[in-house]
Amino acid sequence: MLKKILYVALLVVFAGGGYLIGLPSMPDKVDVFGFSNPVPVVNTVSSVTLAVSTTTVLSANQNRQYALIMNDSDTVIYLHLNAATTTNALNEGIRLNASGGSYEISRDNLYTGAISATSTAASKVLTTIEW
Repeated sequence: MLKKILYVALLVVFAGGGYLIGLPSMPDKVDVFGFSNPVPVVNTVSSVTLAVSTTTVLSANQNRQYALIMNDSDTVIYLHLNAATTTNALNEGIRLNASGGSYEISRDNLYTGAISATSTAASKVLTTIEW
């Protein structure tokens, strides 16, 4: 019985967005990777529908600290870490396999420039999250 009461109490605390006693609340600014000037944490979640030609997935962002790009289509897609105006070809760049292939940008491989993608078919979708 005590287990059930504790379980329900924890559900109420977490479902309500509360914190357990002794744990700090979420700050407005986070120094995620040890940068000297932390920026406000703003998650940008979006999806990009690709054309057959090269399409910009994420614009250049000097404040980027993290990004995740996931292939939500049934076709292989290639990422290019450069501006969409350059010539990008299929079978070149970072391959994202169909149905969940992903690429993560973090402190270890931080890239703040534009990211574009190329697909063999139109109307293929990439989902992204960036902060």
